[in-house]
Amino acid sequence: MTYQAFYTCHSTDDRVNSESPIDLDRNSVVNVAQQILRDPSDFFGLIDTDGKTLQFYYEESGKILMEMPCPERRVSLGRHISITDLGPRCSRFLSGFHRIHWLVCHLPHGEC
Repeated sequence: MTYQAFYTCHSTDDRVNSESPIDLDRNSVVNVAQQILRDPSDFFGLIDTDGKTLQFYYEESGKILMEMPCPERRVSLGRHISITDLGPRCSRFLSGFHRIHWLVCHLPHGEC
């Protein structure tokens, strides 16, 4: 599967705007995310072929906020992960991207 990626890496001043994302295959996603998420305020986002989004934001605390927005419900669900968990978590999320997004966007609040 191919994903569209957009990101901002402040330490390298490398940016890809969400209006003009680049294509990445599944095998490249984790490598690029690990290269981009270096310092606080760095950001990496993915859009799948159905237009579903998964985002990662490096916070000042040193944790990564992994978030899946669901605009149709006006909600965004996320969790904090460590930078060392980025690779395994990202890989796992990509495996179940569609199922997880469906759960986020279709279950009533409080059931996720």
